Amino acid sequence: MPSIHKNVPQKLITFVKIENMRFCLFIFVFFHFSGFAQTKIQGTEIGFDGYVSISNQVGNIGVGVKYGFNLSDNFIIGPSIRYQRLWINNFGEQYSHNIYGGGIFAHYRFLDYFFVGTEIEFFKTRINFYNYYSPTRVVPTVFVGGGFSYAWENFRLNAGIFYDLVDDMYSPFRITYQVKKANGVIVPLIYRIGIFIPLT
Repeated sequence: MPSIHKNVPQKLITFVKIENMRFCLFIFVFFHFSGFAQTKIQGTEIGFDGYVSISNQVGNIGVGVKYGFNLSDNFIIGPSIRYQRLWINNFGEQYSHNIYGGGIFAHYRFLDYFFVGTEIEFFKTRINFYNYYSPTRVVPTVFVGGGFSYAWENFRLNAGIFYDLVDDMYSPFRITYQVKKANGVIVPLIYRIGIFIPLT
C-alpha cells in the first residue's frame, strides 16, 4: 500500500504537526492551571538547568530557567524559558545560531530520590538537521522522562534523561543527539542537570 504522506505536501504536514502541538499545549495548560483556583499553592521555586553536547563537528549548549508552583509536597508545575547556542563545522564551513524558546513543565517527585515529568517548549530557529540554515520557524519539543531528584536544606538537585515525543527535524536538539539504534535511526534522548531553589 503506498504511503499517504507521498501525496501530502511537506509544508502541510509540518503545519498540521505544529498546530497539533499547540493544541496539546493549550489542553495541558488549561487542565493544570485551571486547577489553581481550587488548589492552594504551597510554595514557589526557581530552577536552573543545563545541557551540553559537543563533538568535532557540532556543539549545543543550553540553559533553562523555570518558575515552579508547588501544588503539593510532590508536584511542581510552571513556566520555563530556554536559550540554546548551536554551532556546526561542516568541512570548514562554520555556522552558529542563537535559539530562544519557552513553555511549561511539570514534575512529580517521589520516594525522596526520584522524579518523573514532562517539559513542553517551543523554539524559534533557522537551523535544521539537513540544510543547516532554513527559513525561521517555530518548532515544538515535548520531552518526557525522569531521573534522580534529592533535596538538601537550601536546594534540590535534578539529573534526568528525557525523550522527545515530537522529534521534529528542525528541533535545535536533533543535530546533537548521540544515541542511535542498530539501523542507524537517531533516538531523541537528552540529559538535563538542574537545581531548584525554594523561594517561598
